[in-house]
Amino acid sequence: MKPLPVTAIFGKPSKARSELAACLLESGRRCASIRFSEAGDGNTISRALDRIAAVAGEDDWDHAIIEVDGNMNPLNLAQGFENGDAHGGEFSRTAYLAAIVTMLEPGSFLRCIQPGGLAGEFPQGYRNDVVEQLEASDFIVMEQTDNAANLDLAEAIVHSLNPRAEIAAPIPSPEAIQKILKGRHDLRAAQLGTGWQRCLEGCEGCDGREEPRHGLGAFVYTARRPFHPQRLWEMLRGPLPGVFRAKGFFWVATRMSQMLGMARAGRETRFAIVGQWWASMDREQWPPMPEFREAIEKRWTEPYGDRQQAIVLMGVNADFETLSRSFDACLLDKAEMAAGESGWSALDDPFPCWNAHAHDHHHHEEHGEAEHDHCCGEHCTK
Repeated sequence: MKPLPVTAIFGKPSKARSELAACLLESGRRCASIRFSEAGDGNTISRALDRIAAVAGEDDWDHAIIEVDGNMNPLNLAQGFENGDAHGGEFSRTAYLAAIVTMLEPGSFLRCIQPGGLAGEFPQGYRNDVVEQLEASDFIVMEQTDNAANLDLAEAIVHSLNPRAEIAAPIPSPEAIQKILKGRHDLRAAQLGTGWQRCLEGCEGCDGREEPRHGLGAFVYTARRPFHPQRLWEMLRGPLPGVFRAKGFFWVATRMSQMLGMARAGRETRFAIVGQWWASMDREQWPPMPEFREAIEKRWTEPYGDRQQAIVLMGVNADFETLSRSFDACLLDKAEMAAGESGWSALDDPFPCWNAHAHDHHHHEEHGEAEHDHCCGEHCTK
């Protein structure tokens, strides 16, 4: 039996999303329809794979369309297909993910990611969930709107968040439908192809300059001094004017081993442990592969090794110079640096005390975004 191709549709439940699902179901193939809602019990991916395996076992279908209700990160679903979860590594013989499609209403989306927007305006849930679904998508379908300016701006922002995605019309053309159904989701490309990840890798367009028509710009804040945790916490609880997306990893002076990560959309910011600094580990624990060791050495700066700040800021008409100075003000000053690690340990640290069992690997382009989705703990603030 051939593995069953599965197209997953995300986005706010709506008439337009239902019409898109119907359009795919009526494509001339024998398509099964699955509607799935998050259970909230920690077994969401397993339950989704169970449903898909049951349909695949019927041996009557050429394709399955699954509509996902809730704030599931599509990358977690994609990883479930790859790893098999409770089904084991043989799940690839049962089904594979053909495409991730997200349906988006431009007006709600723009309100959702504006720094002053209300979380409840987008029923999907948190702003970060909305953006993560867009960043993971292969296809993004815009709902119809009479506001051409909203549509134009939303498409520009979506493209900046996910340059690899194809933006389709509300009712995709027959050619687009075939591309959706006949594709194969590339998890690695999805992890490394987001706008923020491309900025970290130094791709073009992340130097703070604006795109004239919309004022869109991106900037990577970097530093080799640790943040004062209290000052950084207070700054990130306030506005970042013009910024609709901020993501990256950072180092606070009170935590010499933990690499912390942040993900911000609008005014909502999530923090989590995303790994452990290589500098806090014995070199015998480093990966033995030469390419990994070379990547570590490339980022090494004495006396603190690979510890650093690397935060991508994406915005509309954002003043990145002012924002950079605000981050600079959160770094330890000369007197605080002179106190050394013993003095730093006494600094006020309002960040949550996550479980110390963090990842034993670094978060850079050789690993990709997925580490953020398997952190030891997560904290959300608005």
